[in-house]
Amino acid sequence: MFDIKEYWIAAYFRDMSMGIIMSTTQRSESENSFFKKFENHYGTLVDFWLRYESAMDQQRHTHKRLEMESNNSVPKIITPLSLESHALTVYTHEVFYEIQEEIKSSMCGCGIVGYSRRASLKMTAIEDSKRKKTFAVQYDALTSDVLCTSDESQLEMSKVWSKFYNVISVVAKKEADVLWDLQRVLREFKDKVEPTNEKMSKRQEMEMLIGCSTPEEVRILPPRHSKNKGSGKRIVTSKNKAIEKAKKPKRRCGNCKRMAYHDSRNCPEPFAKHPPEEDESSDGEHVD
Repeated sequence: MFDIKEYWIAAYFRDMSMGIIMSTTQRSESENSFFKKFENHYGTLVDFWLRYESAMDQQRHTHKRLEMESNNSVPKIITPLSLESHALTVYTHEVFYEIQEEIKSSMCGCGIVGYSRRASLKMTAIEDSKRKKTFAVQYDALTSDVLCTSDESQLEMSKVWSKFYNVISVVAKKEADVLWDLQRVLREFKDKVEPTNEKMSKRQEMEMLIGCSTPEEVRILPPRHSKNKGSGKRIVTSKNKAIEKAKKPKRRCGNCKRMAYHDSRNCPEPFAKHPPEEDESSDGEHVD
């Protein structure tokens, strides 16, 4: 499954042509966006049931409110076009206001700069003065399909999709051998145009992700370790150490038996093993 992740369906389809897949996936994403406000993965089954009921109550309330507004109010028509009057009878108020704004913008800021016709196809070039773009509108009189795009490649892609669907509808009426021949031709064409991508290493994937490669010479190094705990103190010099040491009284070392500033634990001389002192009671002979 992960080997073909370049063919996965994206989460959102803004500026993407996905054909018939778009309607099903958009419906799924709309449901996820709605229920995400009420649910989370930490809840129990009882929490899920209660929050699901709350989501349904809010949906019913919103639907009743919008239905009441649509039945008891009529938006104002601002253009003499029959298209706007027809949209008022078809769409809800919220959608109608969006269409009304588009109709108003098309009347004030758009104009026809070109027109051509081929058989049943009528192609019109419309210039948008606000966005400084030219849109190609294609109308098919036989199927009543309308296509609008600002990219010529998208227009050609839509033409290819239309022709492909026509071929599929013709092949579906034929025998199974014809369908197998079509599958073989499509498979051969896919193998011809699809590049053979070698598997990238993790380093190459990271370089492609960040948009730059690893330099040969690393100039940016991690910072040096700094002392950041407690309050800073000045470094004591050897002279000050000697002065502080001279103020202390000398003690007799248990190892070297001399008066010094050290003891048997940190004596510089090697540890001397002294024989244990004999007890005074054992000096004389034992008398019964």
